[in-house]
Amino acid sequence: MIKIFKSLGGYFELPKAVKNSWINVTNPTPDEIEQIRSDFNVPEDIFNDILDPDERPRVEFDDEFQEEALSAETPRKNHSRFLGLTPIQRFIIALMLMFMITILGILFLMVTEKIVFPVVG
Repeated sequence: MIKIFKSLGGYFELPKAVKNSWINVTNPTPDEIEQIRSDFNVPEDIFNDILDPDERPRVEFDDEFQEEALSAETPRKNHSRFLGLTPIQRFIIALMLMFMITILGILFLMVTEKIVFPVVG
């Protein structure tokens, strides 16, 4: 997928590349690679390096034109997490809170020797 952005006090997506725009390429197809190579005269070895899974992120500058090739893996989103916790972690925290409230209730009952229900209203 090819998206083109420009920074104008924020990032805005553009229909085509202009001077000082950012071309974001995600999981390119062979046709998209060829399109970028032909439109922007990007050497084939640049794409080979970027698509190599063992390649490290870097920025390169060429004498003919300024080229910044950044290759970075982004972490996959795990939709089973809420507040950064897995379901089992949330369950354990809920159990701990329930036991803490129970213990505090027992301690309160031992100290006051009466049962008090909070009244709302």
